[in-house]
Amino acid sequence: MKRQAEKRGAFWATLATFAAFAFSISSASAQVDAFDWKFDATGATLVGVKDKKITSARIPAQVDGKPVVAVGGKAFRNCYELESVEFPEGLTTIGNNAFERCFALKSVGFPASLETLGVDAFGHCQALKSVEFPKDSALTRLGAWAFFDCRALETVALPDGLTTLEHNAFGFCRALKSVEFPASLTTVDETAFWGCNSLEAVELPEGLTTIKRCAFSSCNALKTVELPASLQTLDEYAFANCESLKSFSVASGSTAFCAVDGVLFSADGKTIVAYPSGREGSEYRVPTGTERIADKAFRGCKSLKTVGLPPSLTEIGANAFVGCAALETVALPASLTAFGVGAFSGCESLKSFSVASGSTAFRAVDGVLFSADGKTLVAYPLGREGSEYRVPTGTERIADQAFQKCKTLKNSTCRRR
Repeated sequence: MKRQAEKRGAFWATLATFAAFAFSISSASAQVDAFDWKFDATGATLVGVKDKKITSARIPAQVDGKPVVAVGGKAFRNCYELESVEFPEGLTTIGNNAFERCFALKSVGFPASLETLGVDAFGHCQALKSVEFPKDSALTRLGAWAFFDCRALETVALPDGLTTLEHNAFGFCRALKSVEFPASLTTVDETAFWGCNSLEAVELPEGLTTIKRCAFSSCNALKTVELPASLQTLDEYAFANCESLKSFSVASGSTAFCAVDGVLFSADGKTIVAYPSGREGSEYRVPTGTERIADKAFRGCKSLKTVGLPPSLTEIGANAFVGCAALETVALPASLTAFGVGAFSGCESLKSFSVASGSTAFRAVDGVLFSADGKTLVAYPLGREGSEYRVPTGTERIADQAFQKCKTLKNSTCRRR
């Protein structure tokens, strides 16, 4: 009797094991059948989904004996109800727009084998809160727009080996509070973190060499930035419109940049590169020895009312003070020889220019800036009182953007020579 019971128990255990195995095969087969496939010499590529209302996807490691190596472009695009996806180890490519607009997708974990994450791969996945990369990931570049407008995403730890964040990779990830950058990172491309309004601090790794145009622009919560000594290139607008940014700091040993009282300069101290938009105080005196103010260096510094320019200054770059809405007066030194297009554009409170005696390049006439010979009207102060202005006789040219955004002027008269 005891032996018969043991046999029955073994029979039922074997039957349960077989049933579970059969169910596993059936489930895997069902997952394979839920997708459209393309085959080539390298393996299988998932190219589409039969039912766009799919809520979960477990991508198999093999199909018909071939390894699954890729999820093709637009494969899951507009699967609005997809909440979860599992990727197999061995997958190397996730194509362009592969999961774009999967509005219900909440989390993603990538295999270490992943080498390519395509353009807009997870763009507009607005419920996506968690993204996990293994530390030993094969990924070296994060594609443009890869996580654009993933507005629930809060933290990201980027994998070791990643060298480049392409443009708009995390643009408008409004909830993003922290990013862990790997030591391998060399380039942050333009607009990579544009509009990440919750990002309060960034710790950029030693080894980073390039931050491109608008990379961190409009990160309104960003308060401090420490630049690594390895950084060689900082493009215009890199930290523009960061309204809370109070200071820059630069790691010791930099051959390209230095920080003076929280303001970013070239390493030799001769060029102001960027003034932090949220720096406290309404007055700033540019240090003696400064020769140049870079293009857009003071862009959008809304609290700045007075700026003192030193006798060493020779150049003010294009749009250098654009949008400094509270700036009231500007006294230009005699040393100044170059005045960039739109240098004070949008400075709606600016009442007048003045020029120190001895200048061979400029002069002020009733608060309006002219070339020294009086033949070119260089810049009109936007806050100048009066709704009418008569351009003086002898003026031959009005420079580009000289009157740009001049809202109070109703009538301007140009006299004949």
